[in-house]
Amino acid sequence: MADVKTIIEPFDEAGDAAFRVTASSLPEVFTGCGLALSDLILPRTELGAVPQSGLGAPATRRMRLAAPDLESLLVDFANEIIFLFDSEAFVPSGFEFHEMRQPEQAEGTGNARLEAEVAGIVLAEDALHSVTDRCGILGLVPKAASYHMIEVAELPDGRWTARLVLDA
Repeated sequence: MADVKTIIEPFDEAGDAAFRVTASSLPEVFTGCGLALSDLILPRTELGAVPQSGLGAPATRRMRLAAPDLESLLVDFANEIIFLFDSEAFVPSGFEFHEMRQPEQAEGTGNARLEAEVAGIVLAEDALHSVTDRCGILGLVPKAASYHMIEVAELPDGRWTARLVLDA
């Protein structure tokens, strides 16, 4: 199979933020979901400009998650990104997965797992203003990831897809 670029497609879902991601592999789908969520919080044009403008400092975080299935793992992954922003003003810009297991691959545990190194920035206090503020750079900061319409699946052609809805 030829490499497939990651496709992120936002869609409307009852006033909430929602998107579908399609990619070549399961880690790439999770990366696409993480970047789509980060882009809601801090639009990419700002994310690229933040380290140069002095509004934030580069940082990394480690993520270790386990859940009963891939859908729950994706919800936990998105909620961890939201938590990191809420608690530390950390906005991811890249993901390096060291482990990504589907439930049937996890030796006897029945859990889906992921372990990742997450690169990003920690925004300075004066950067934490919404775009509706006069000098704000933040976009939408969701409250949580939802199980509504959640989907993580391998397509017949070997690509992966995920659908995620965020409570705005």
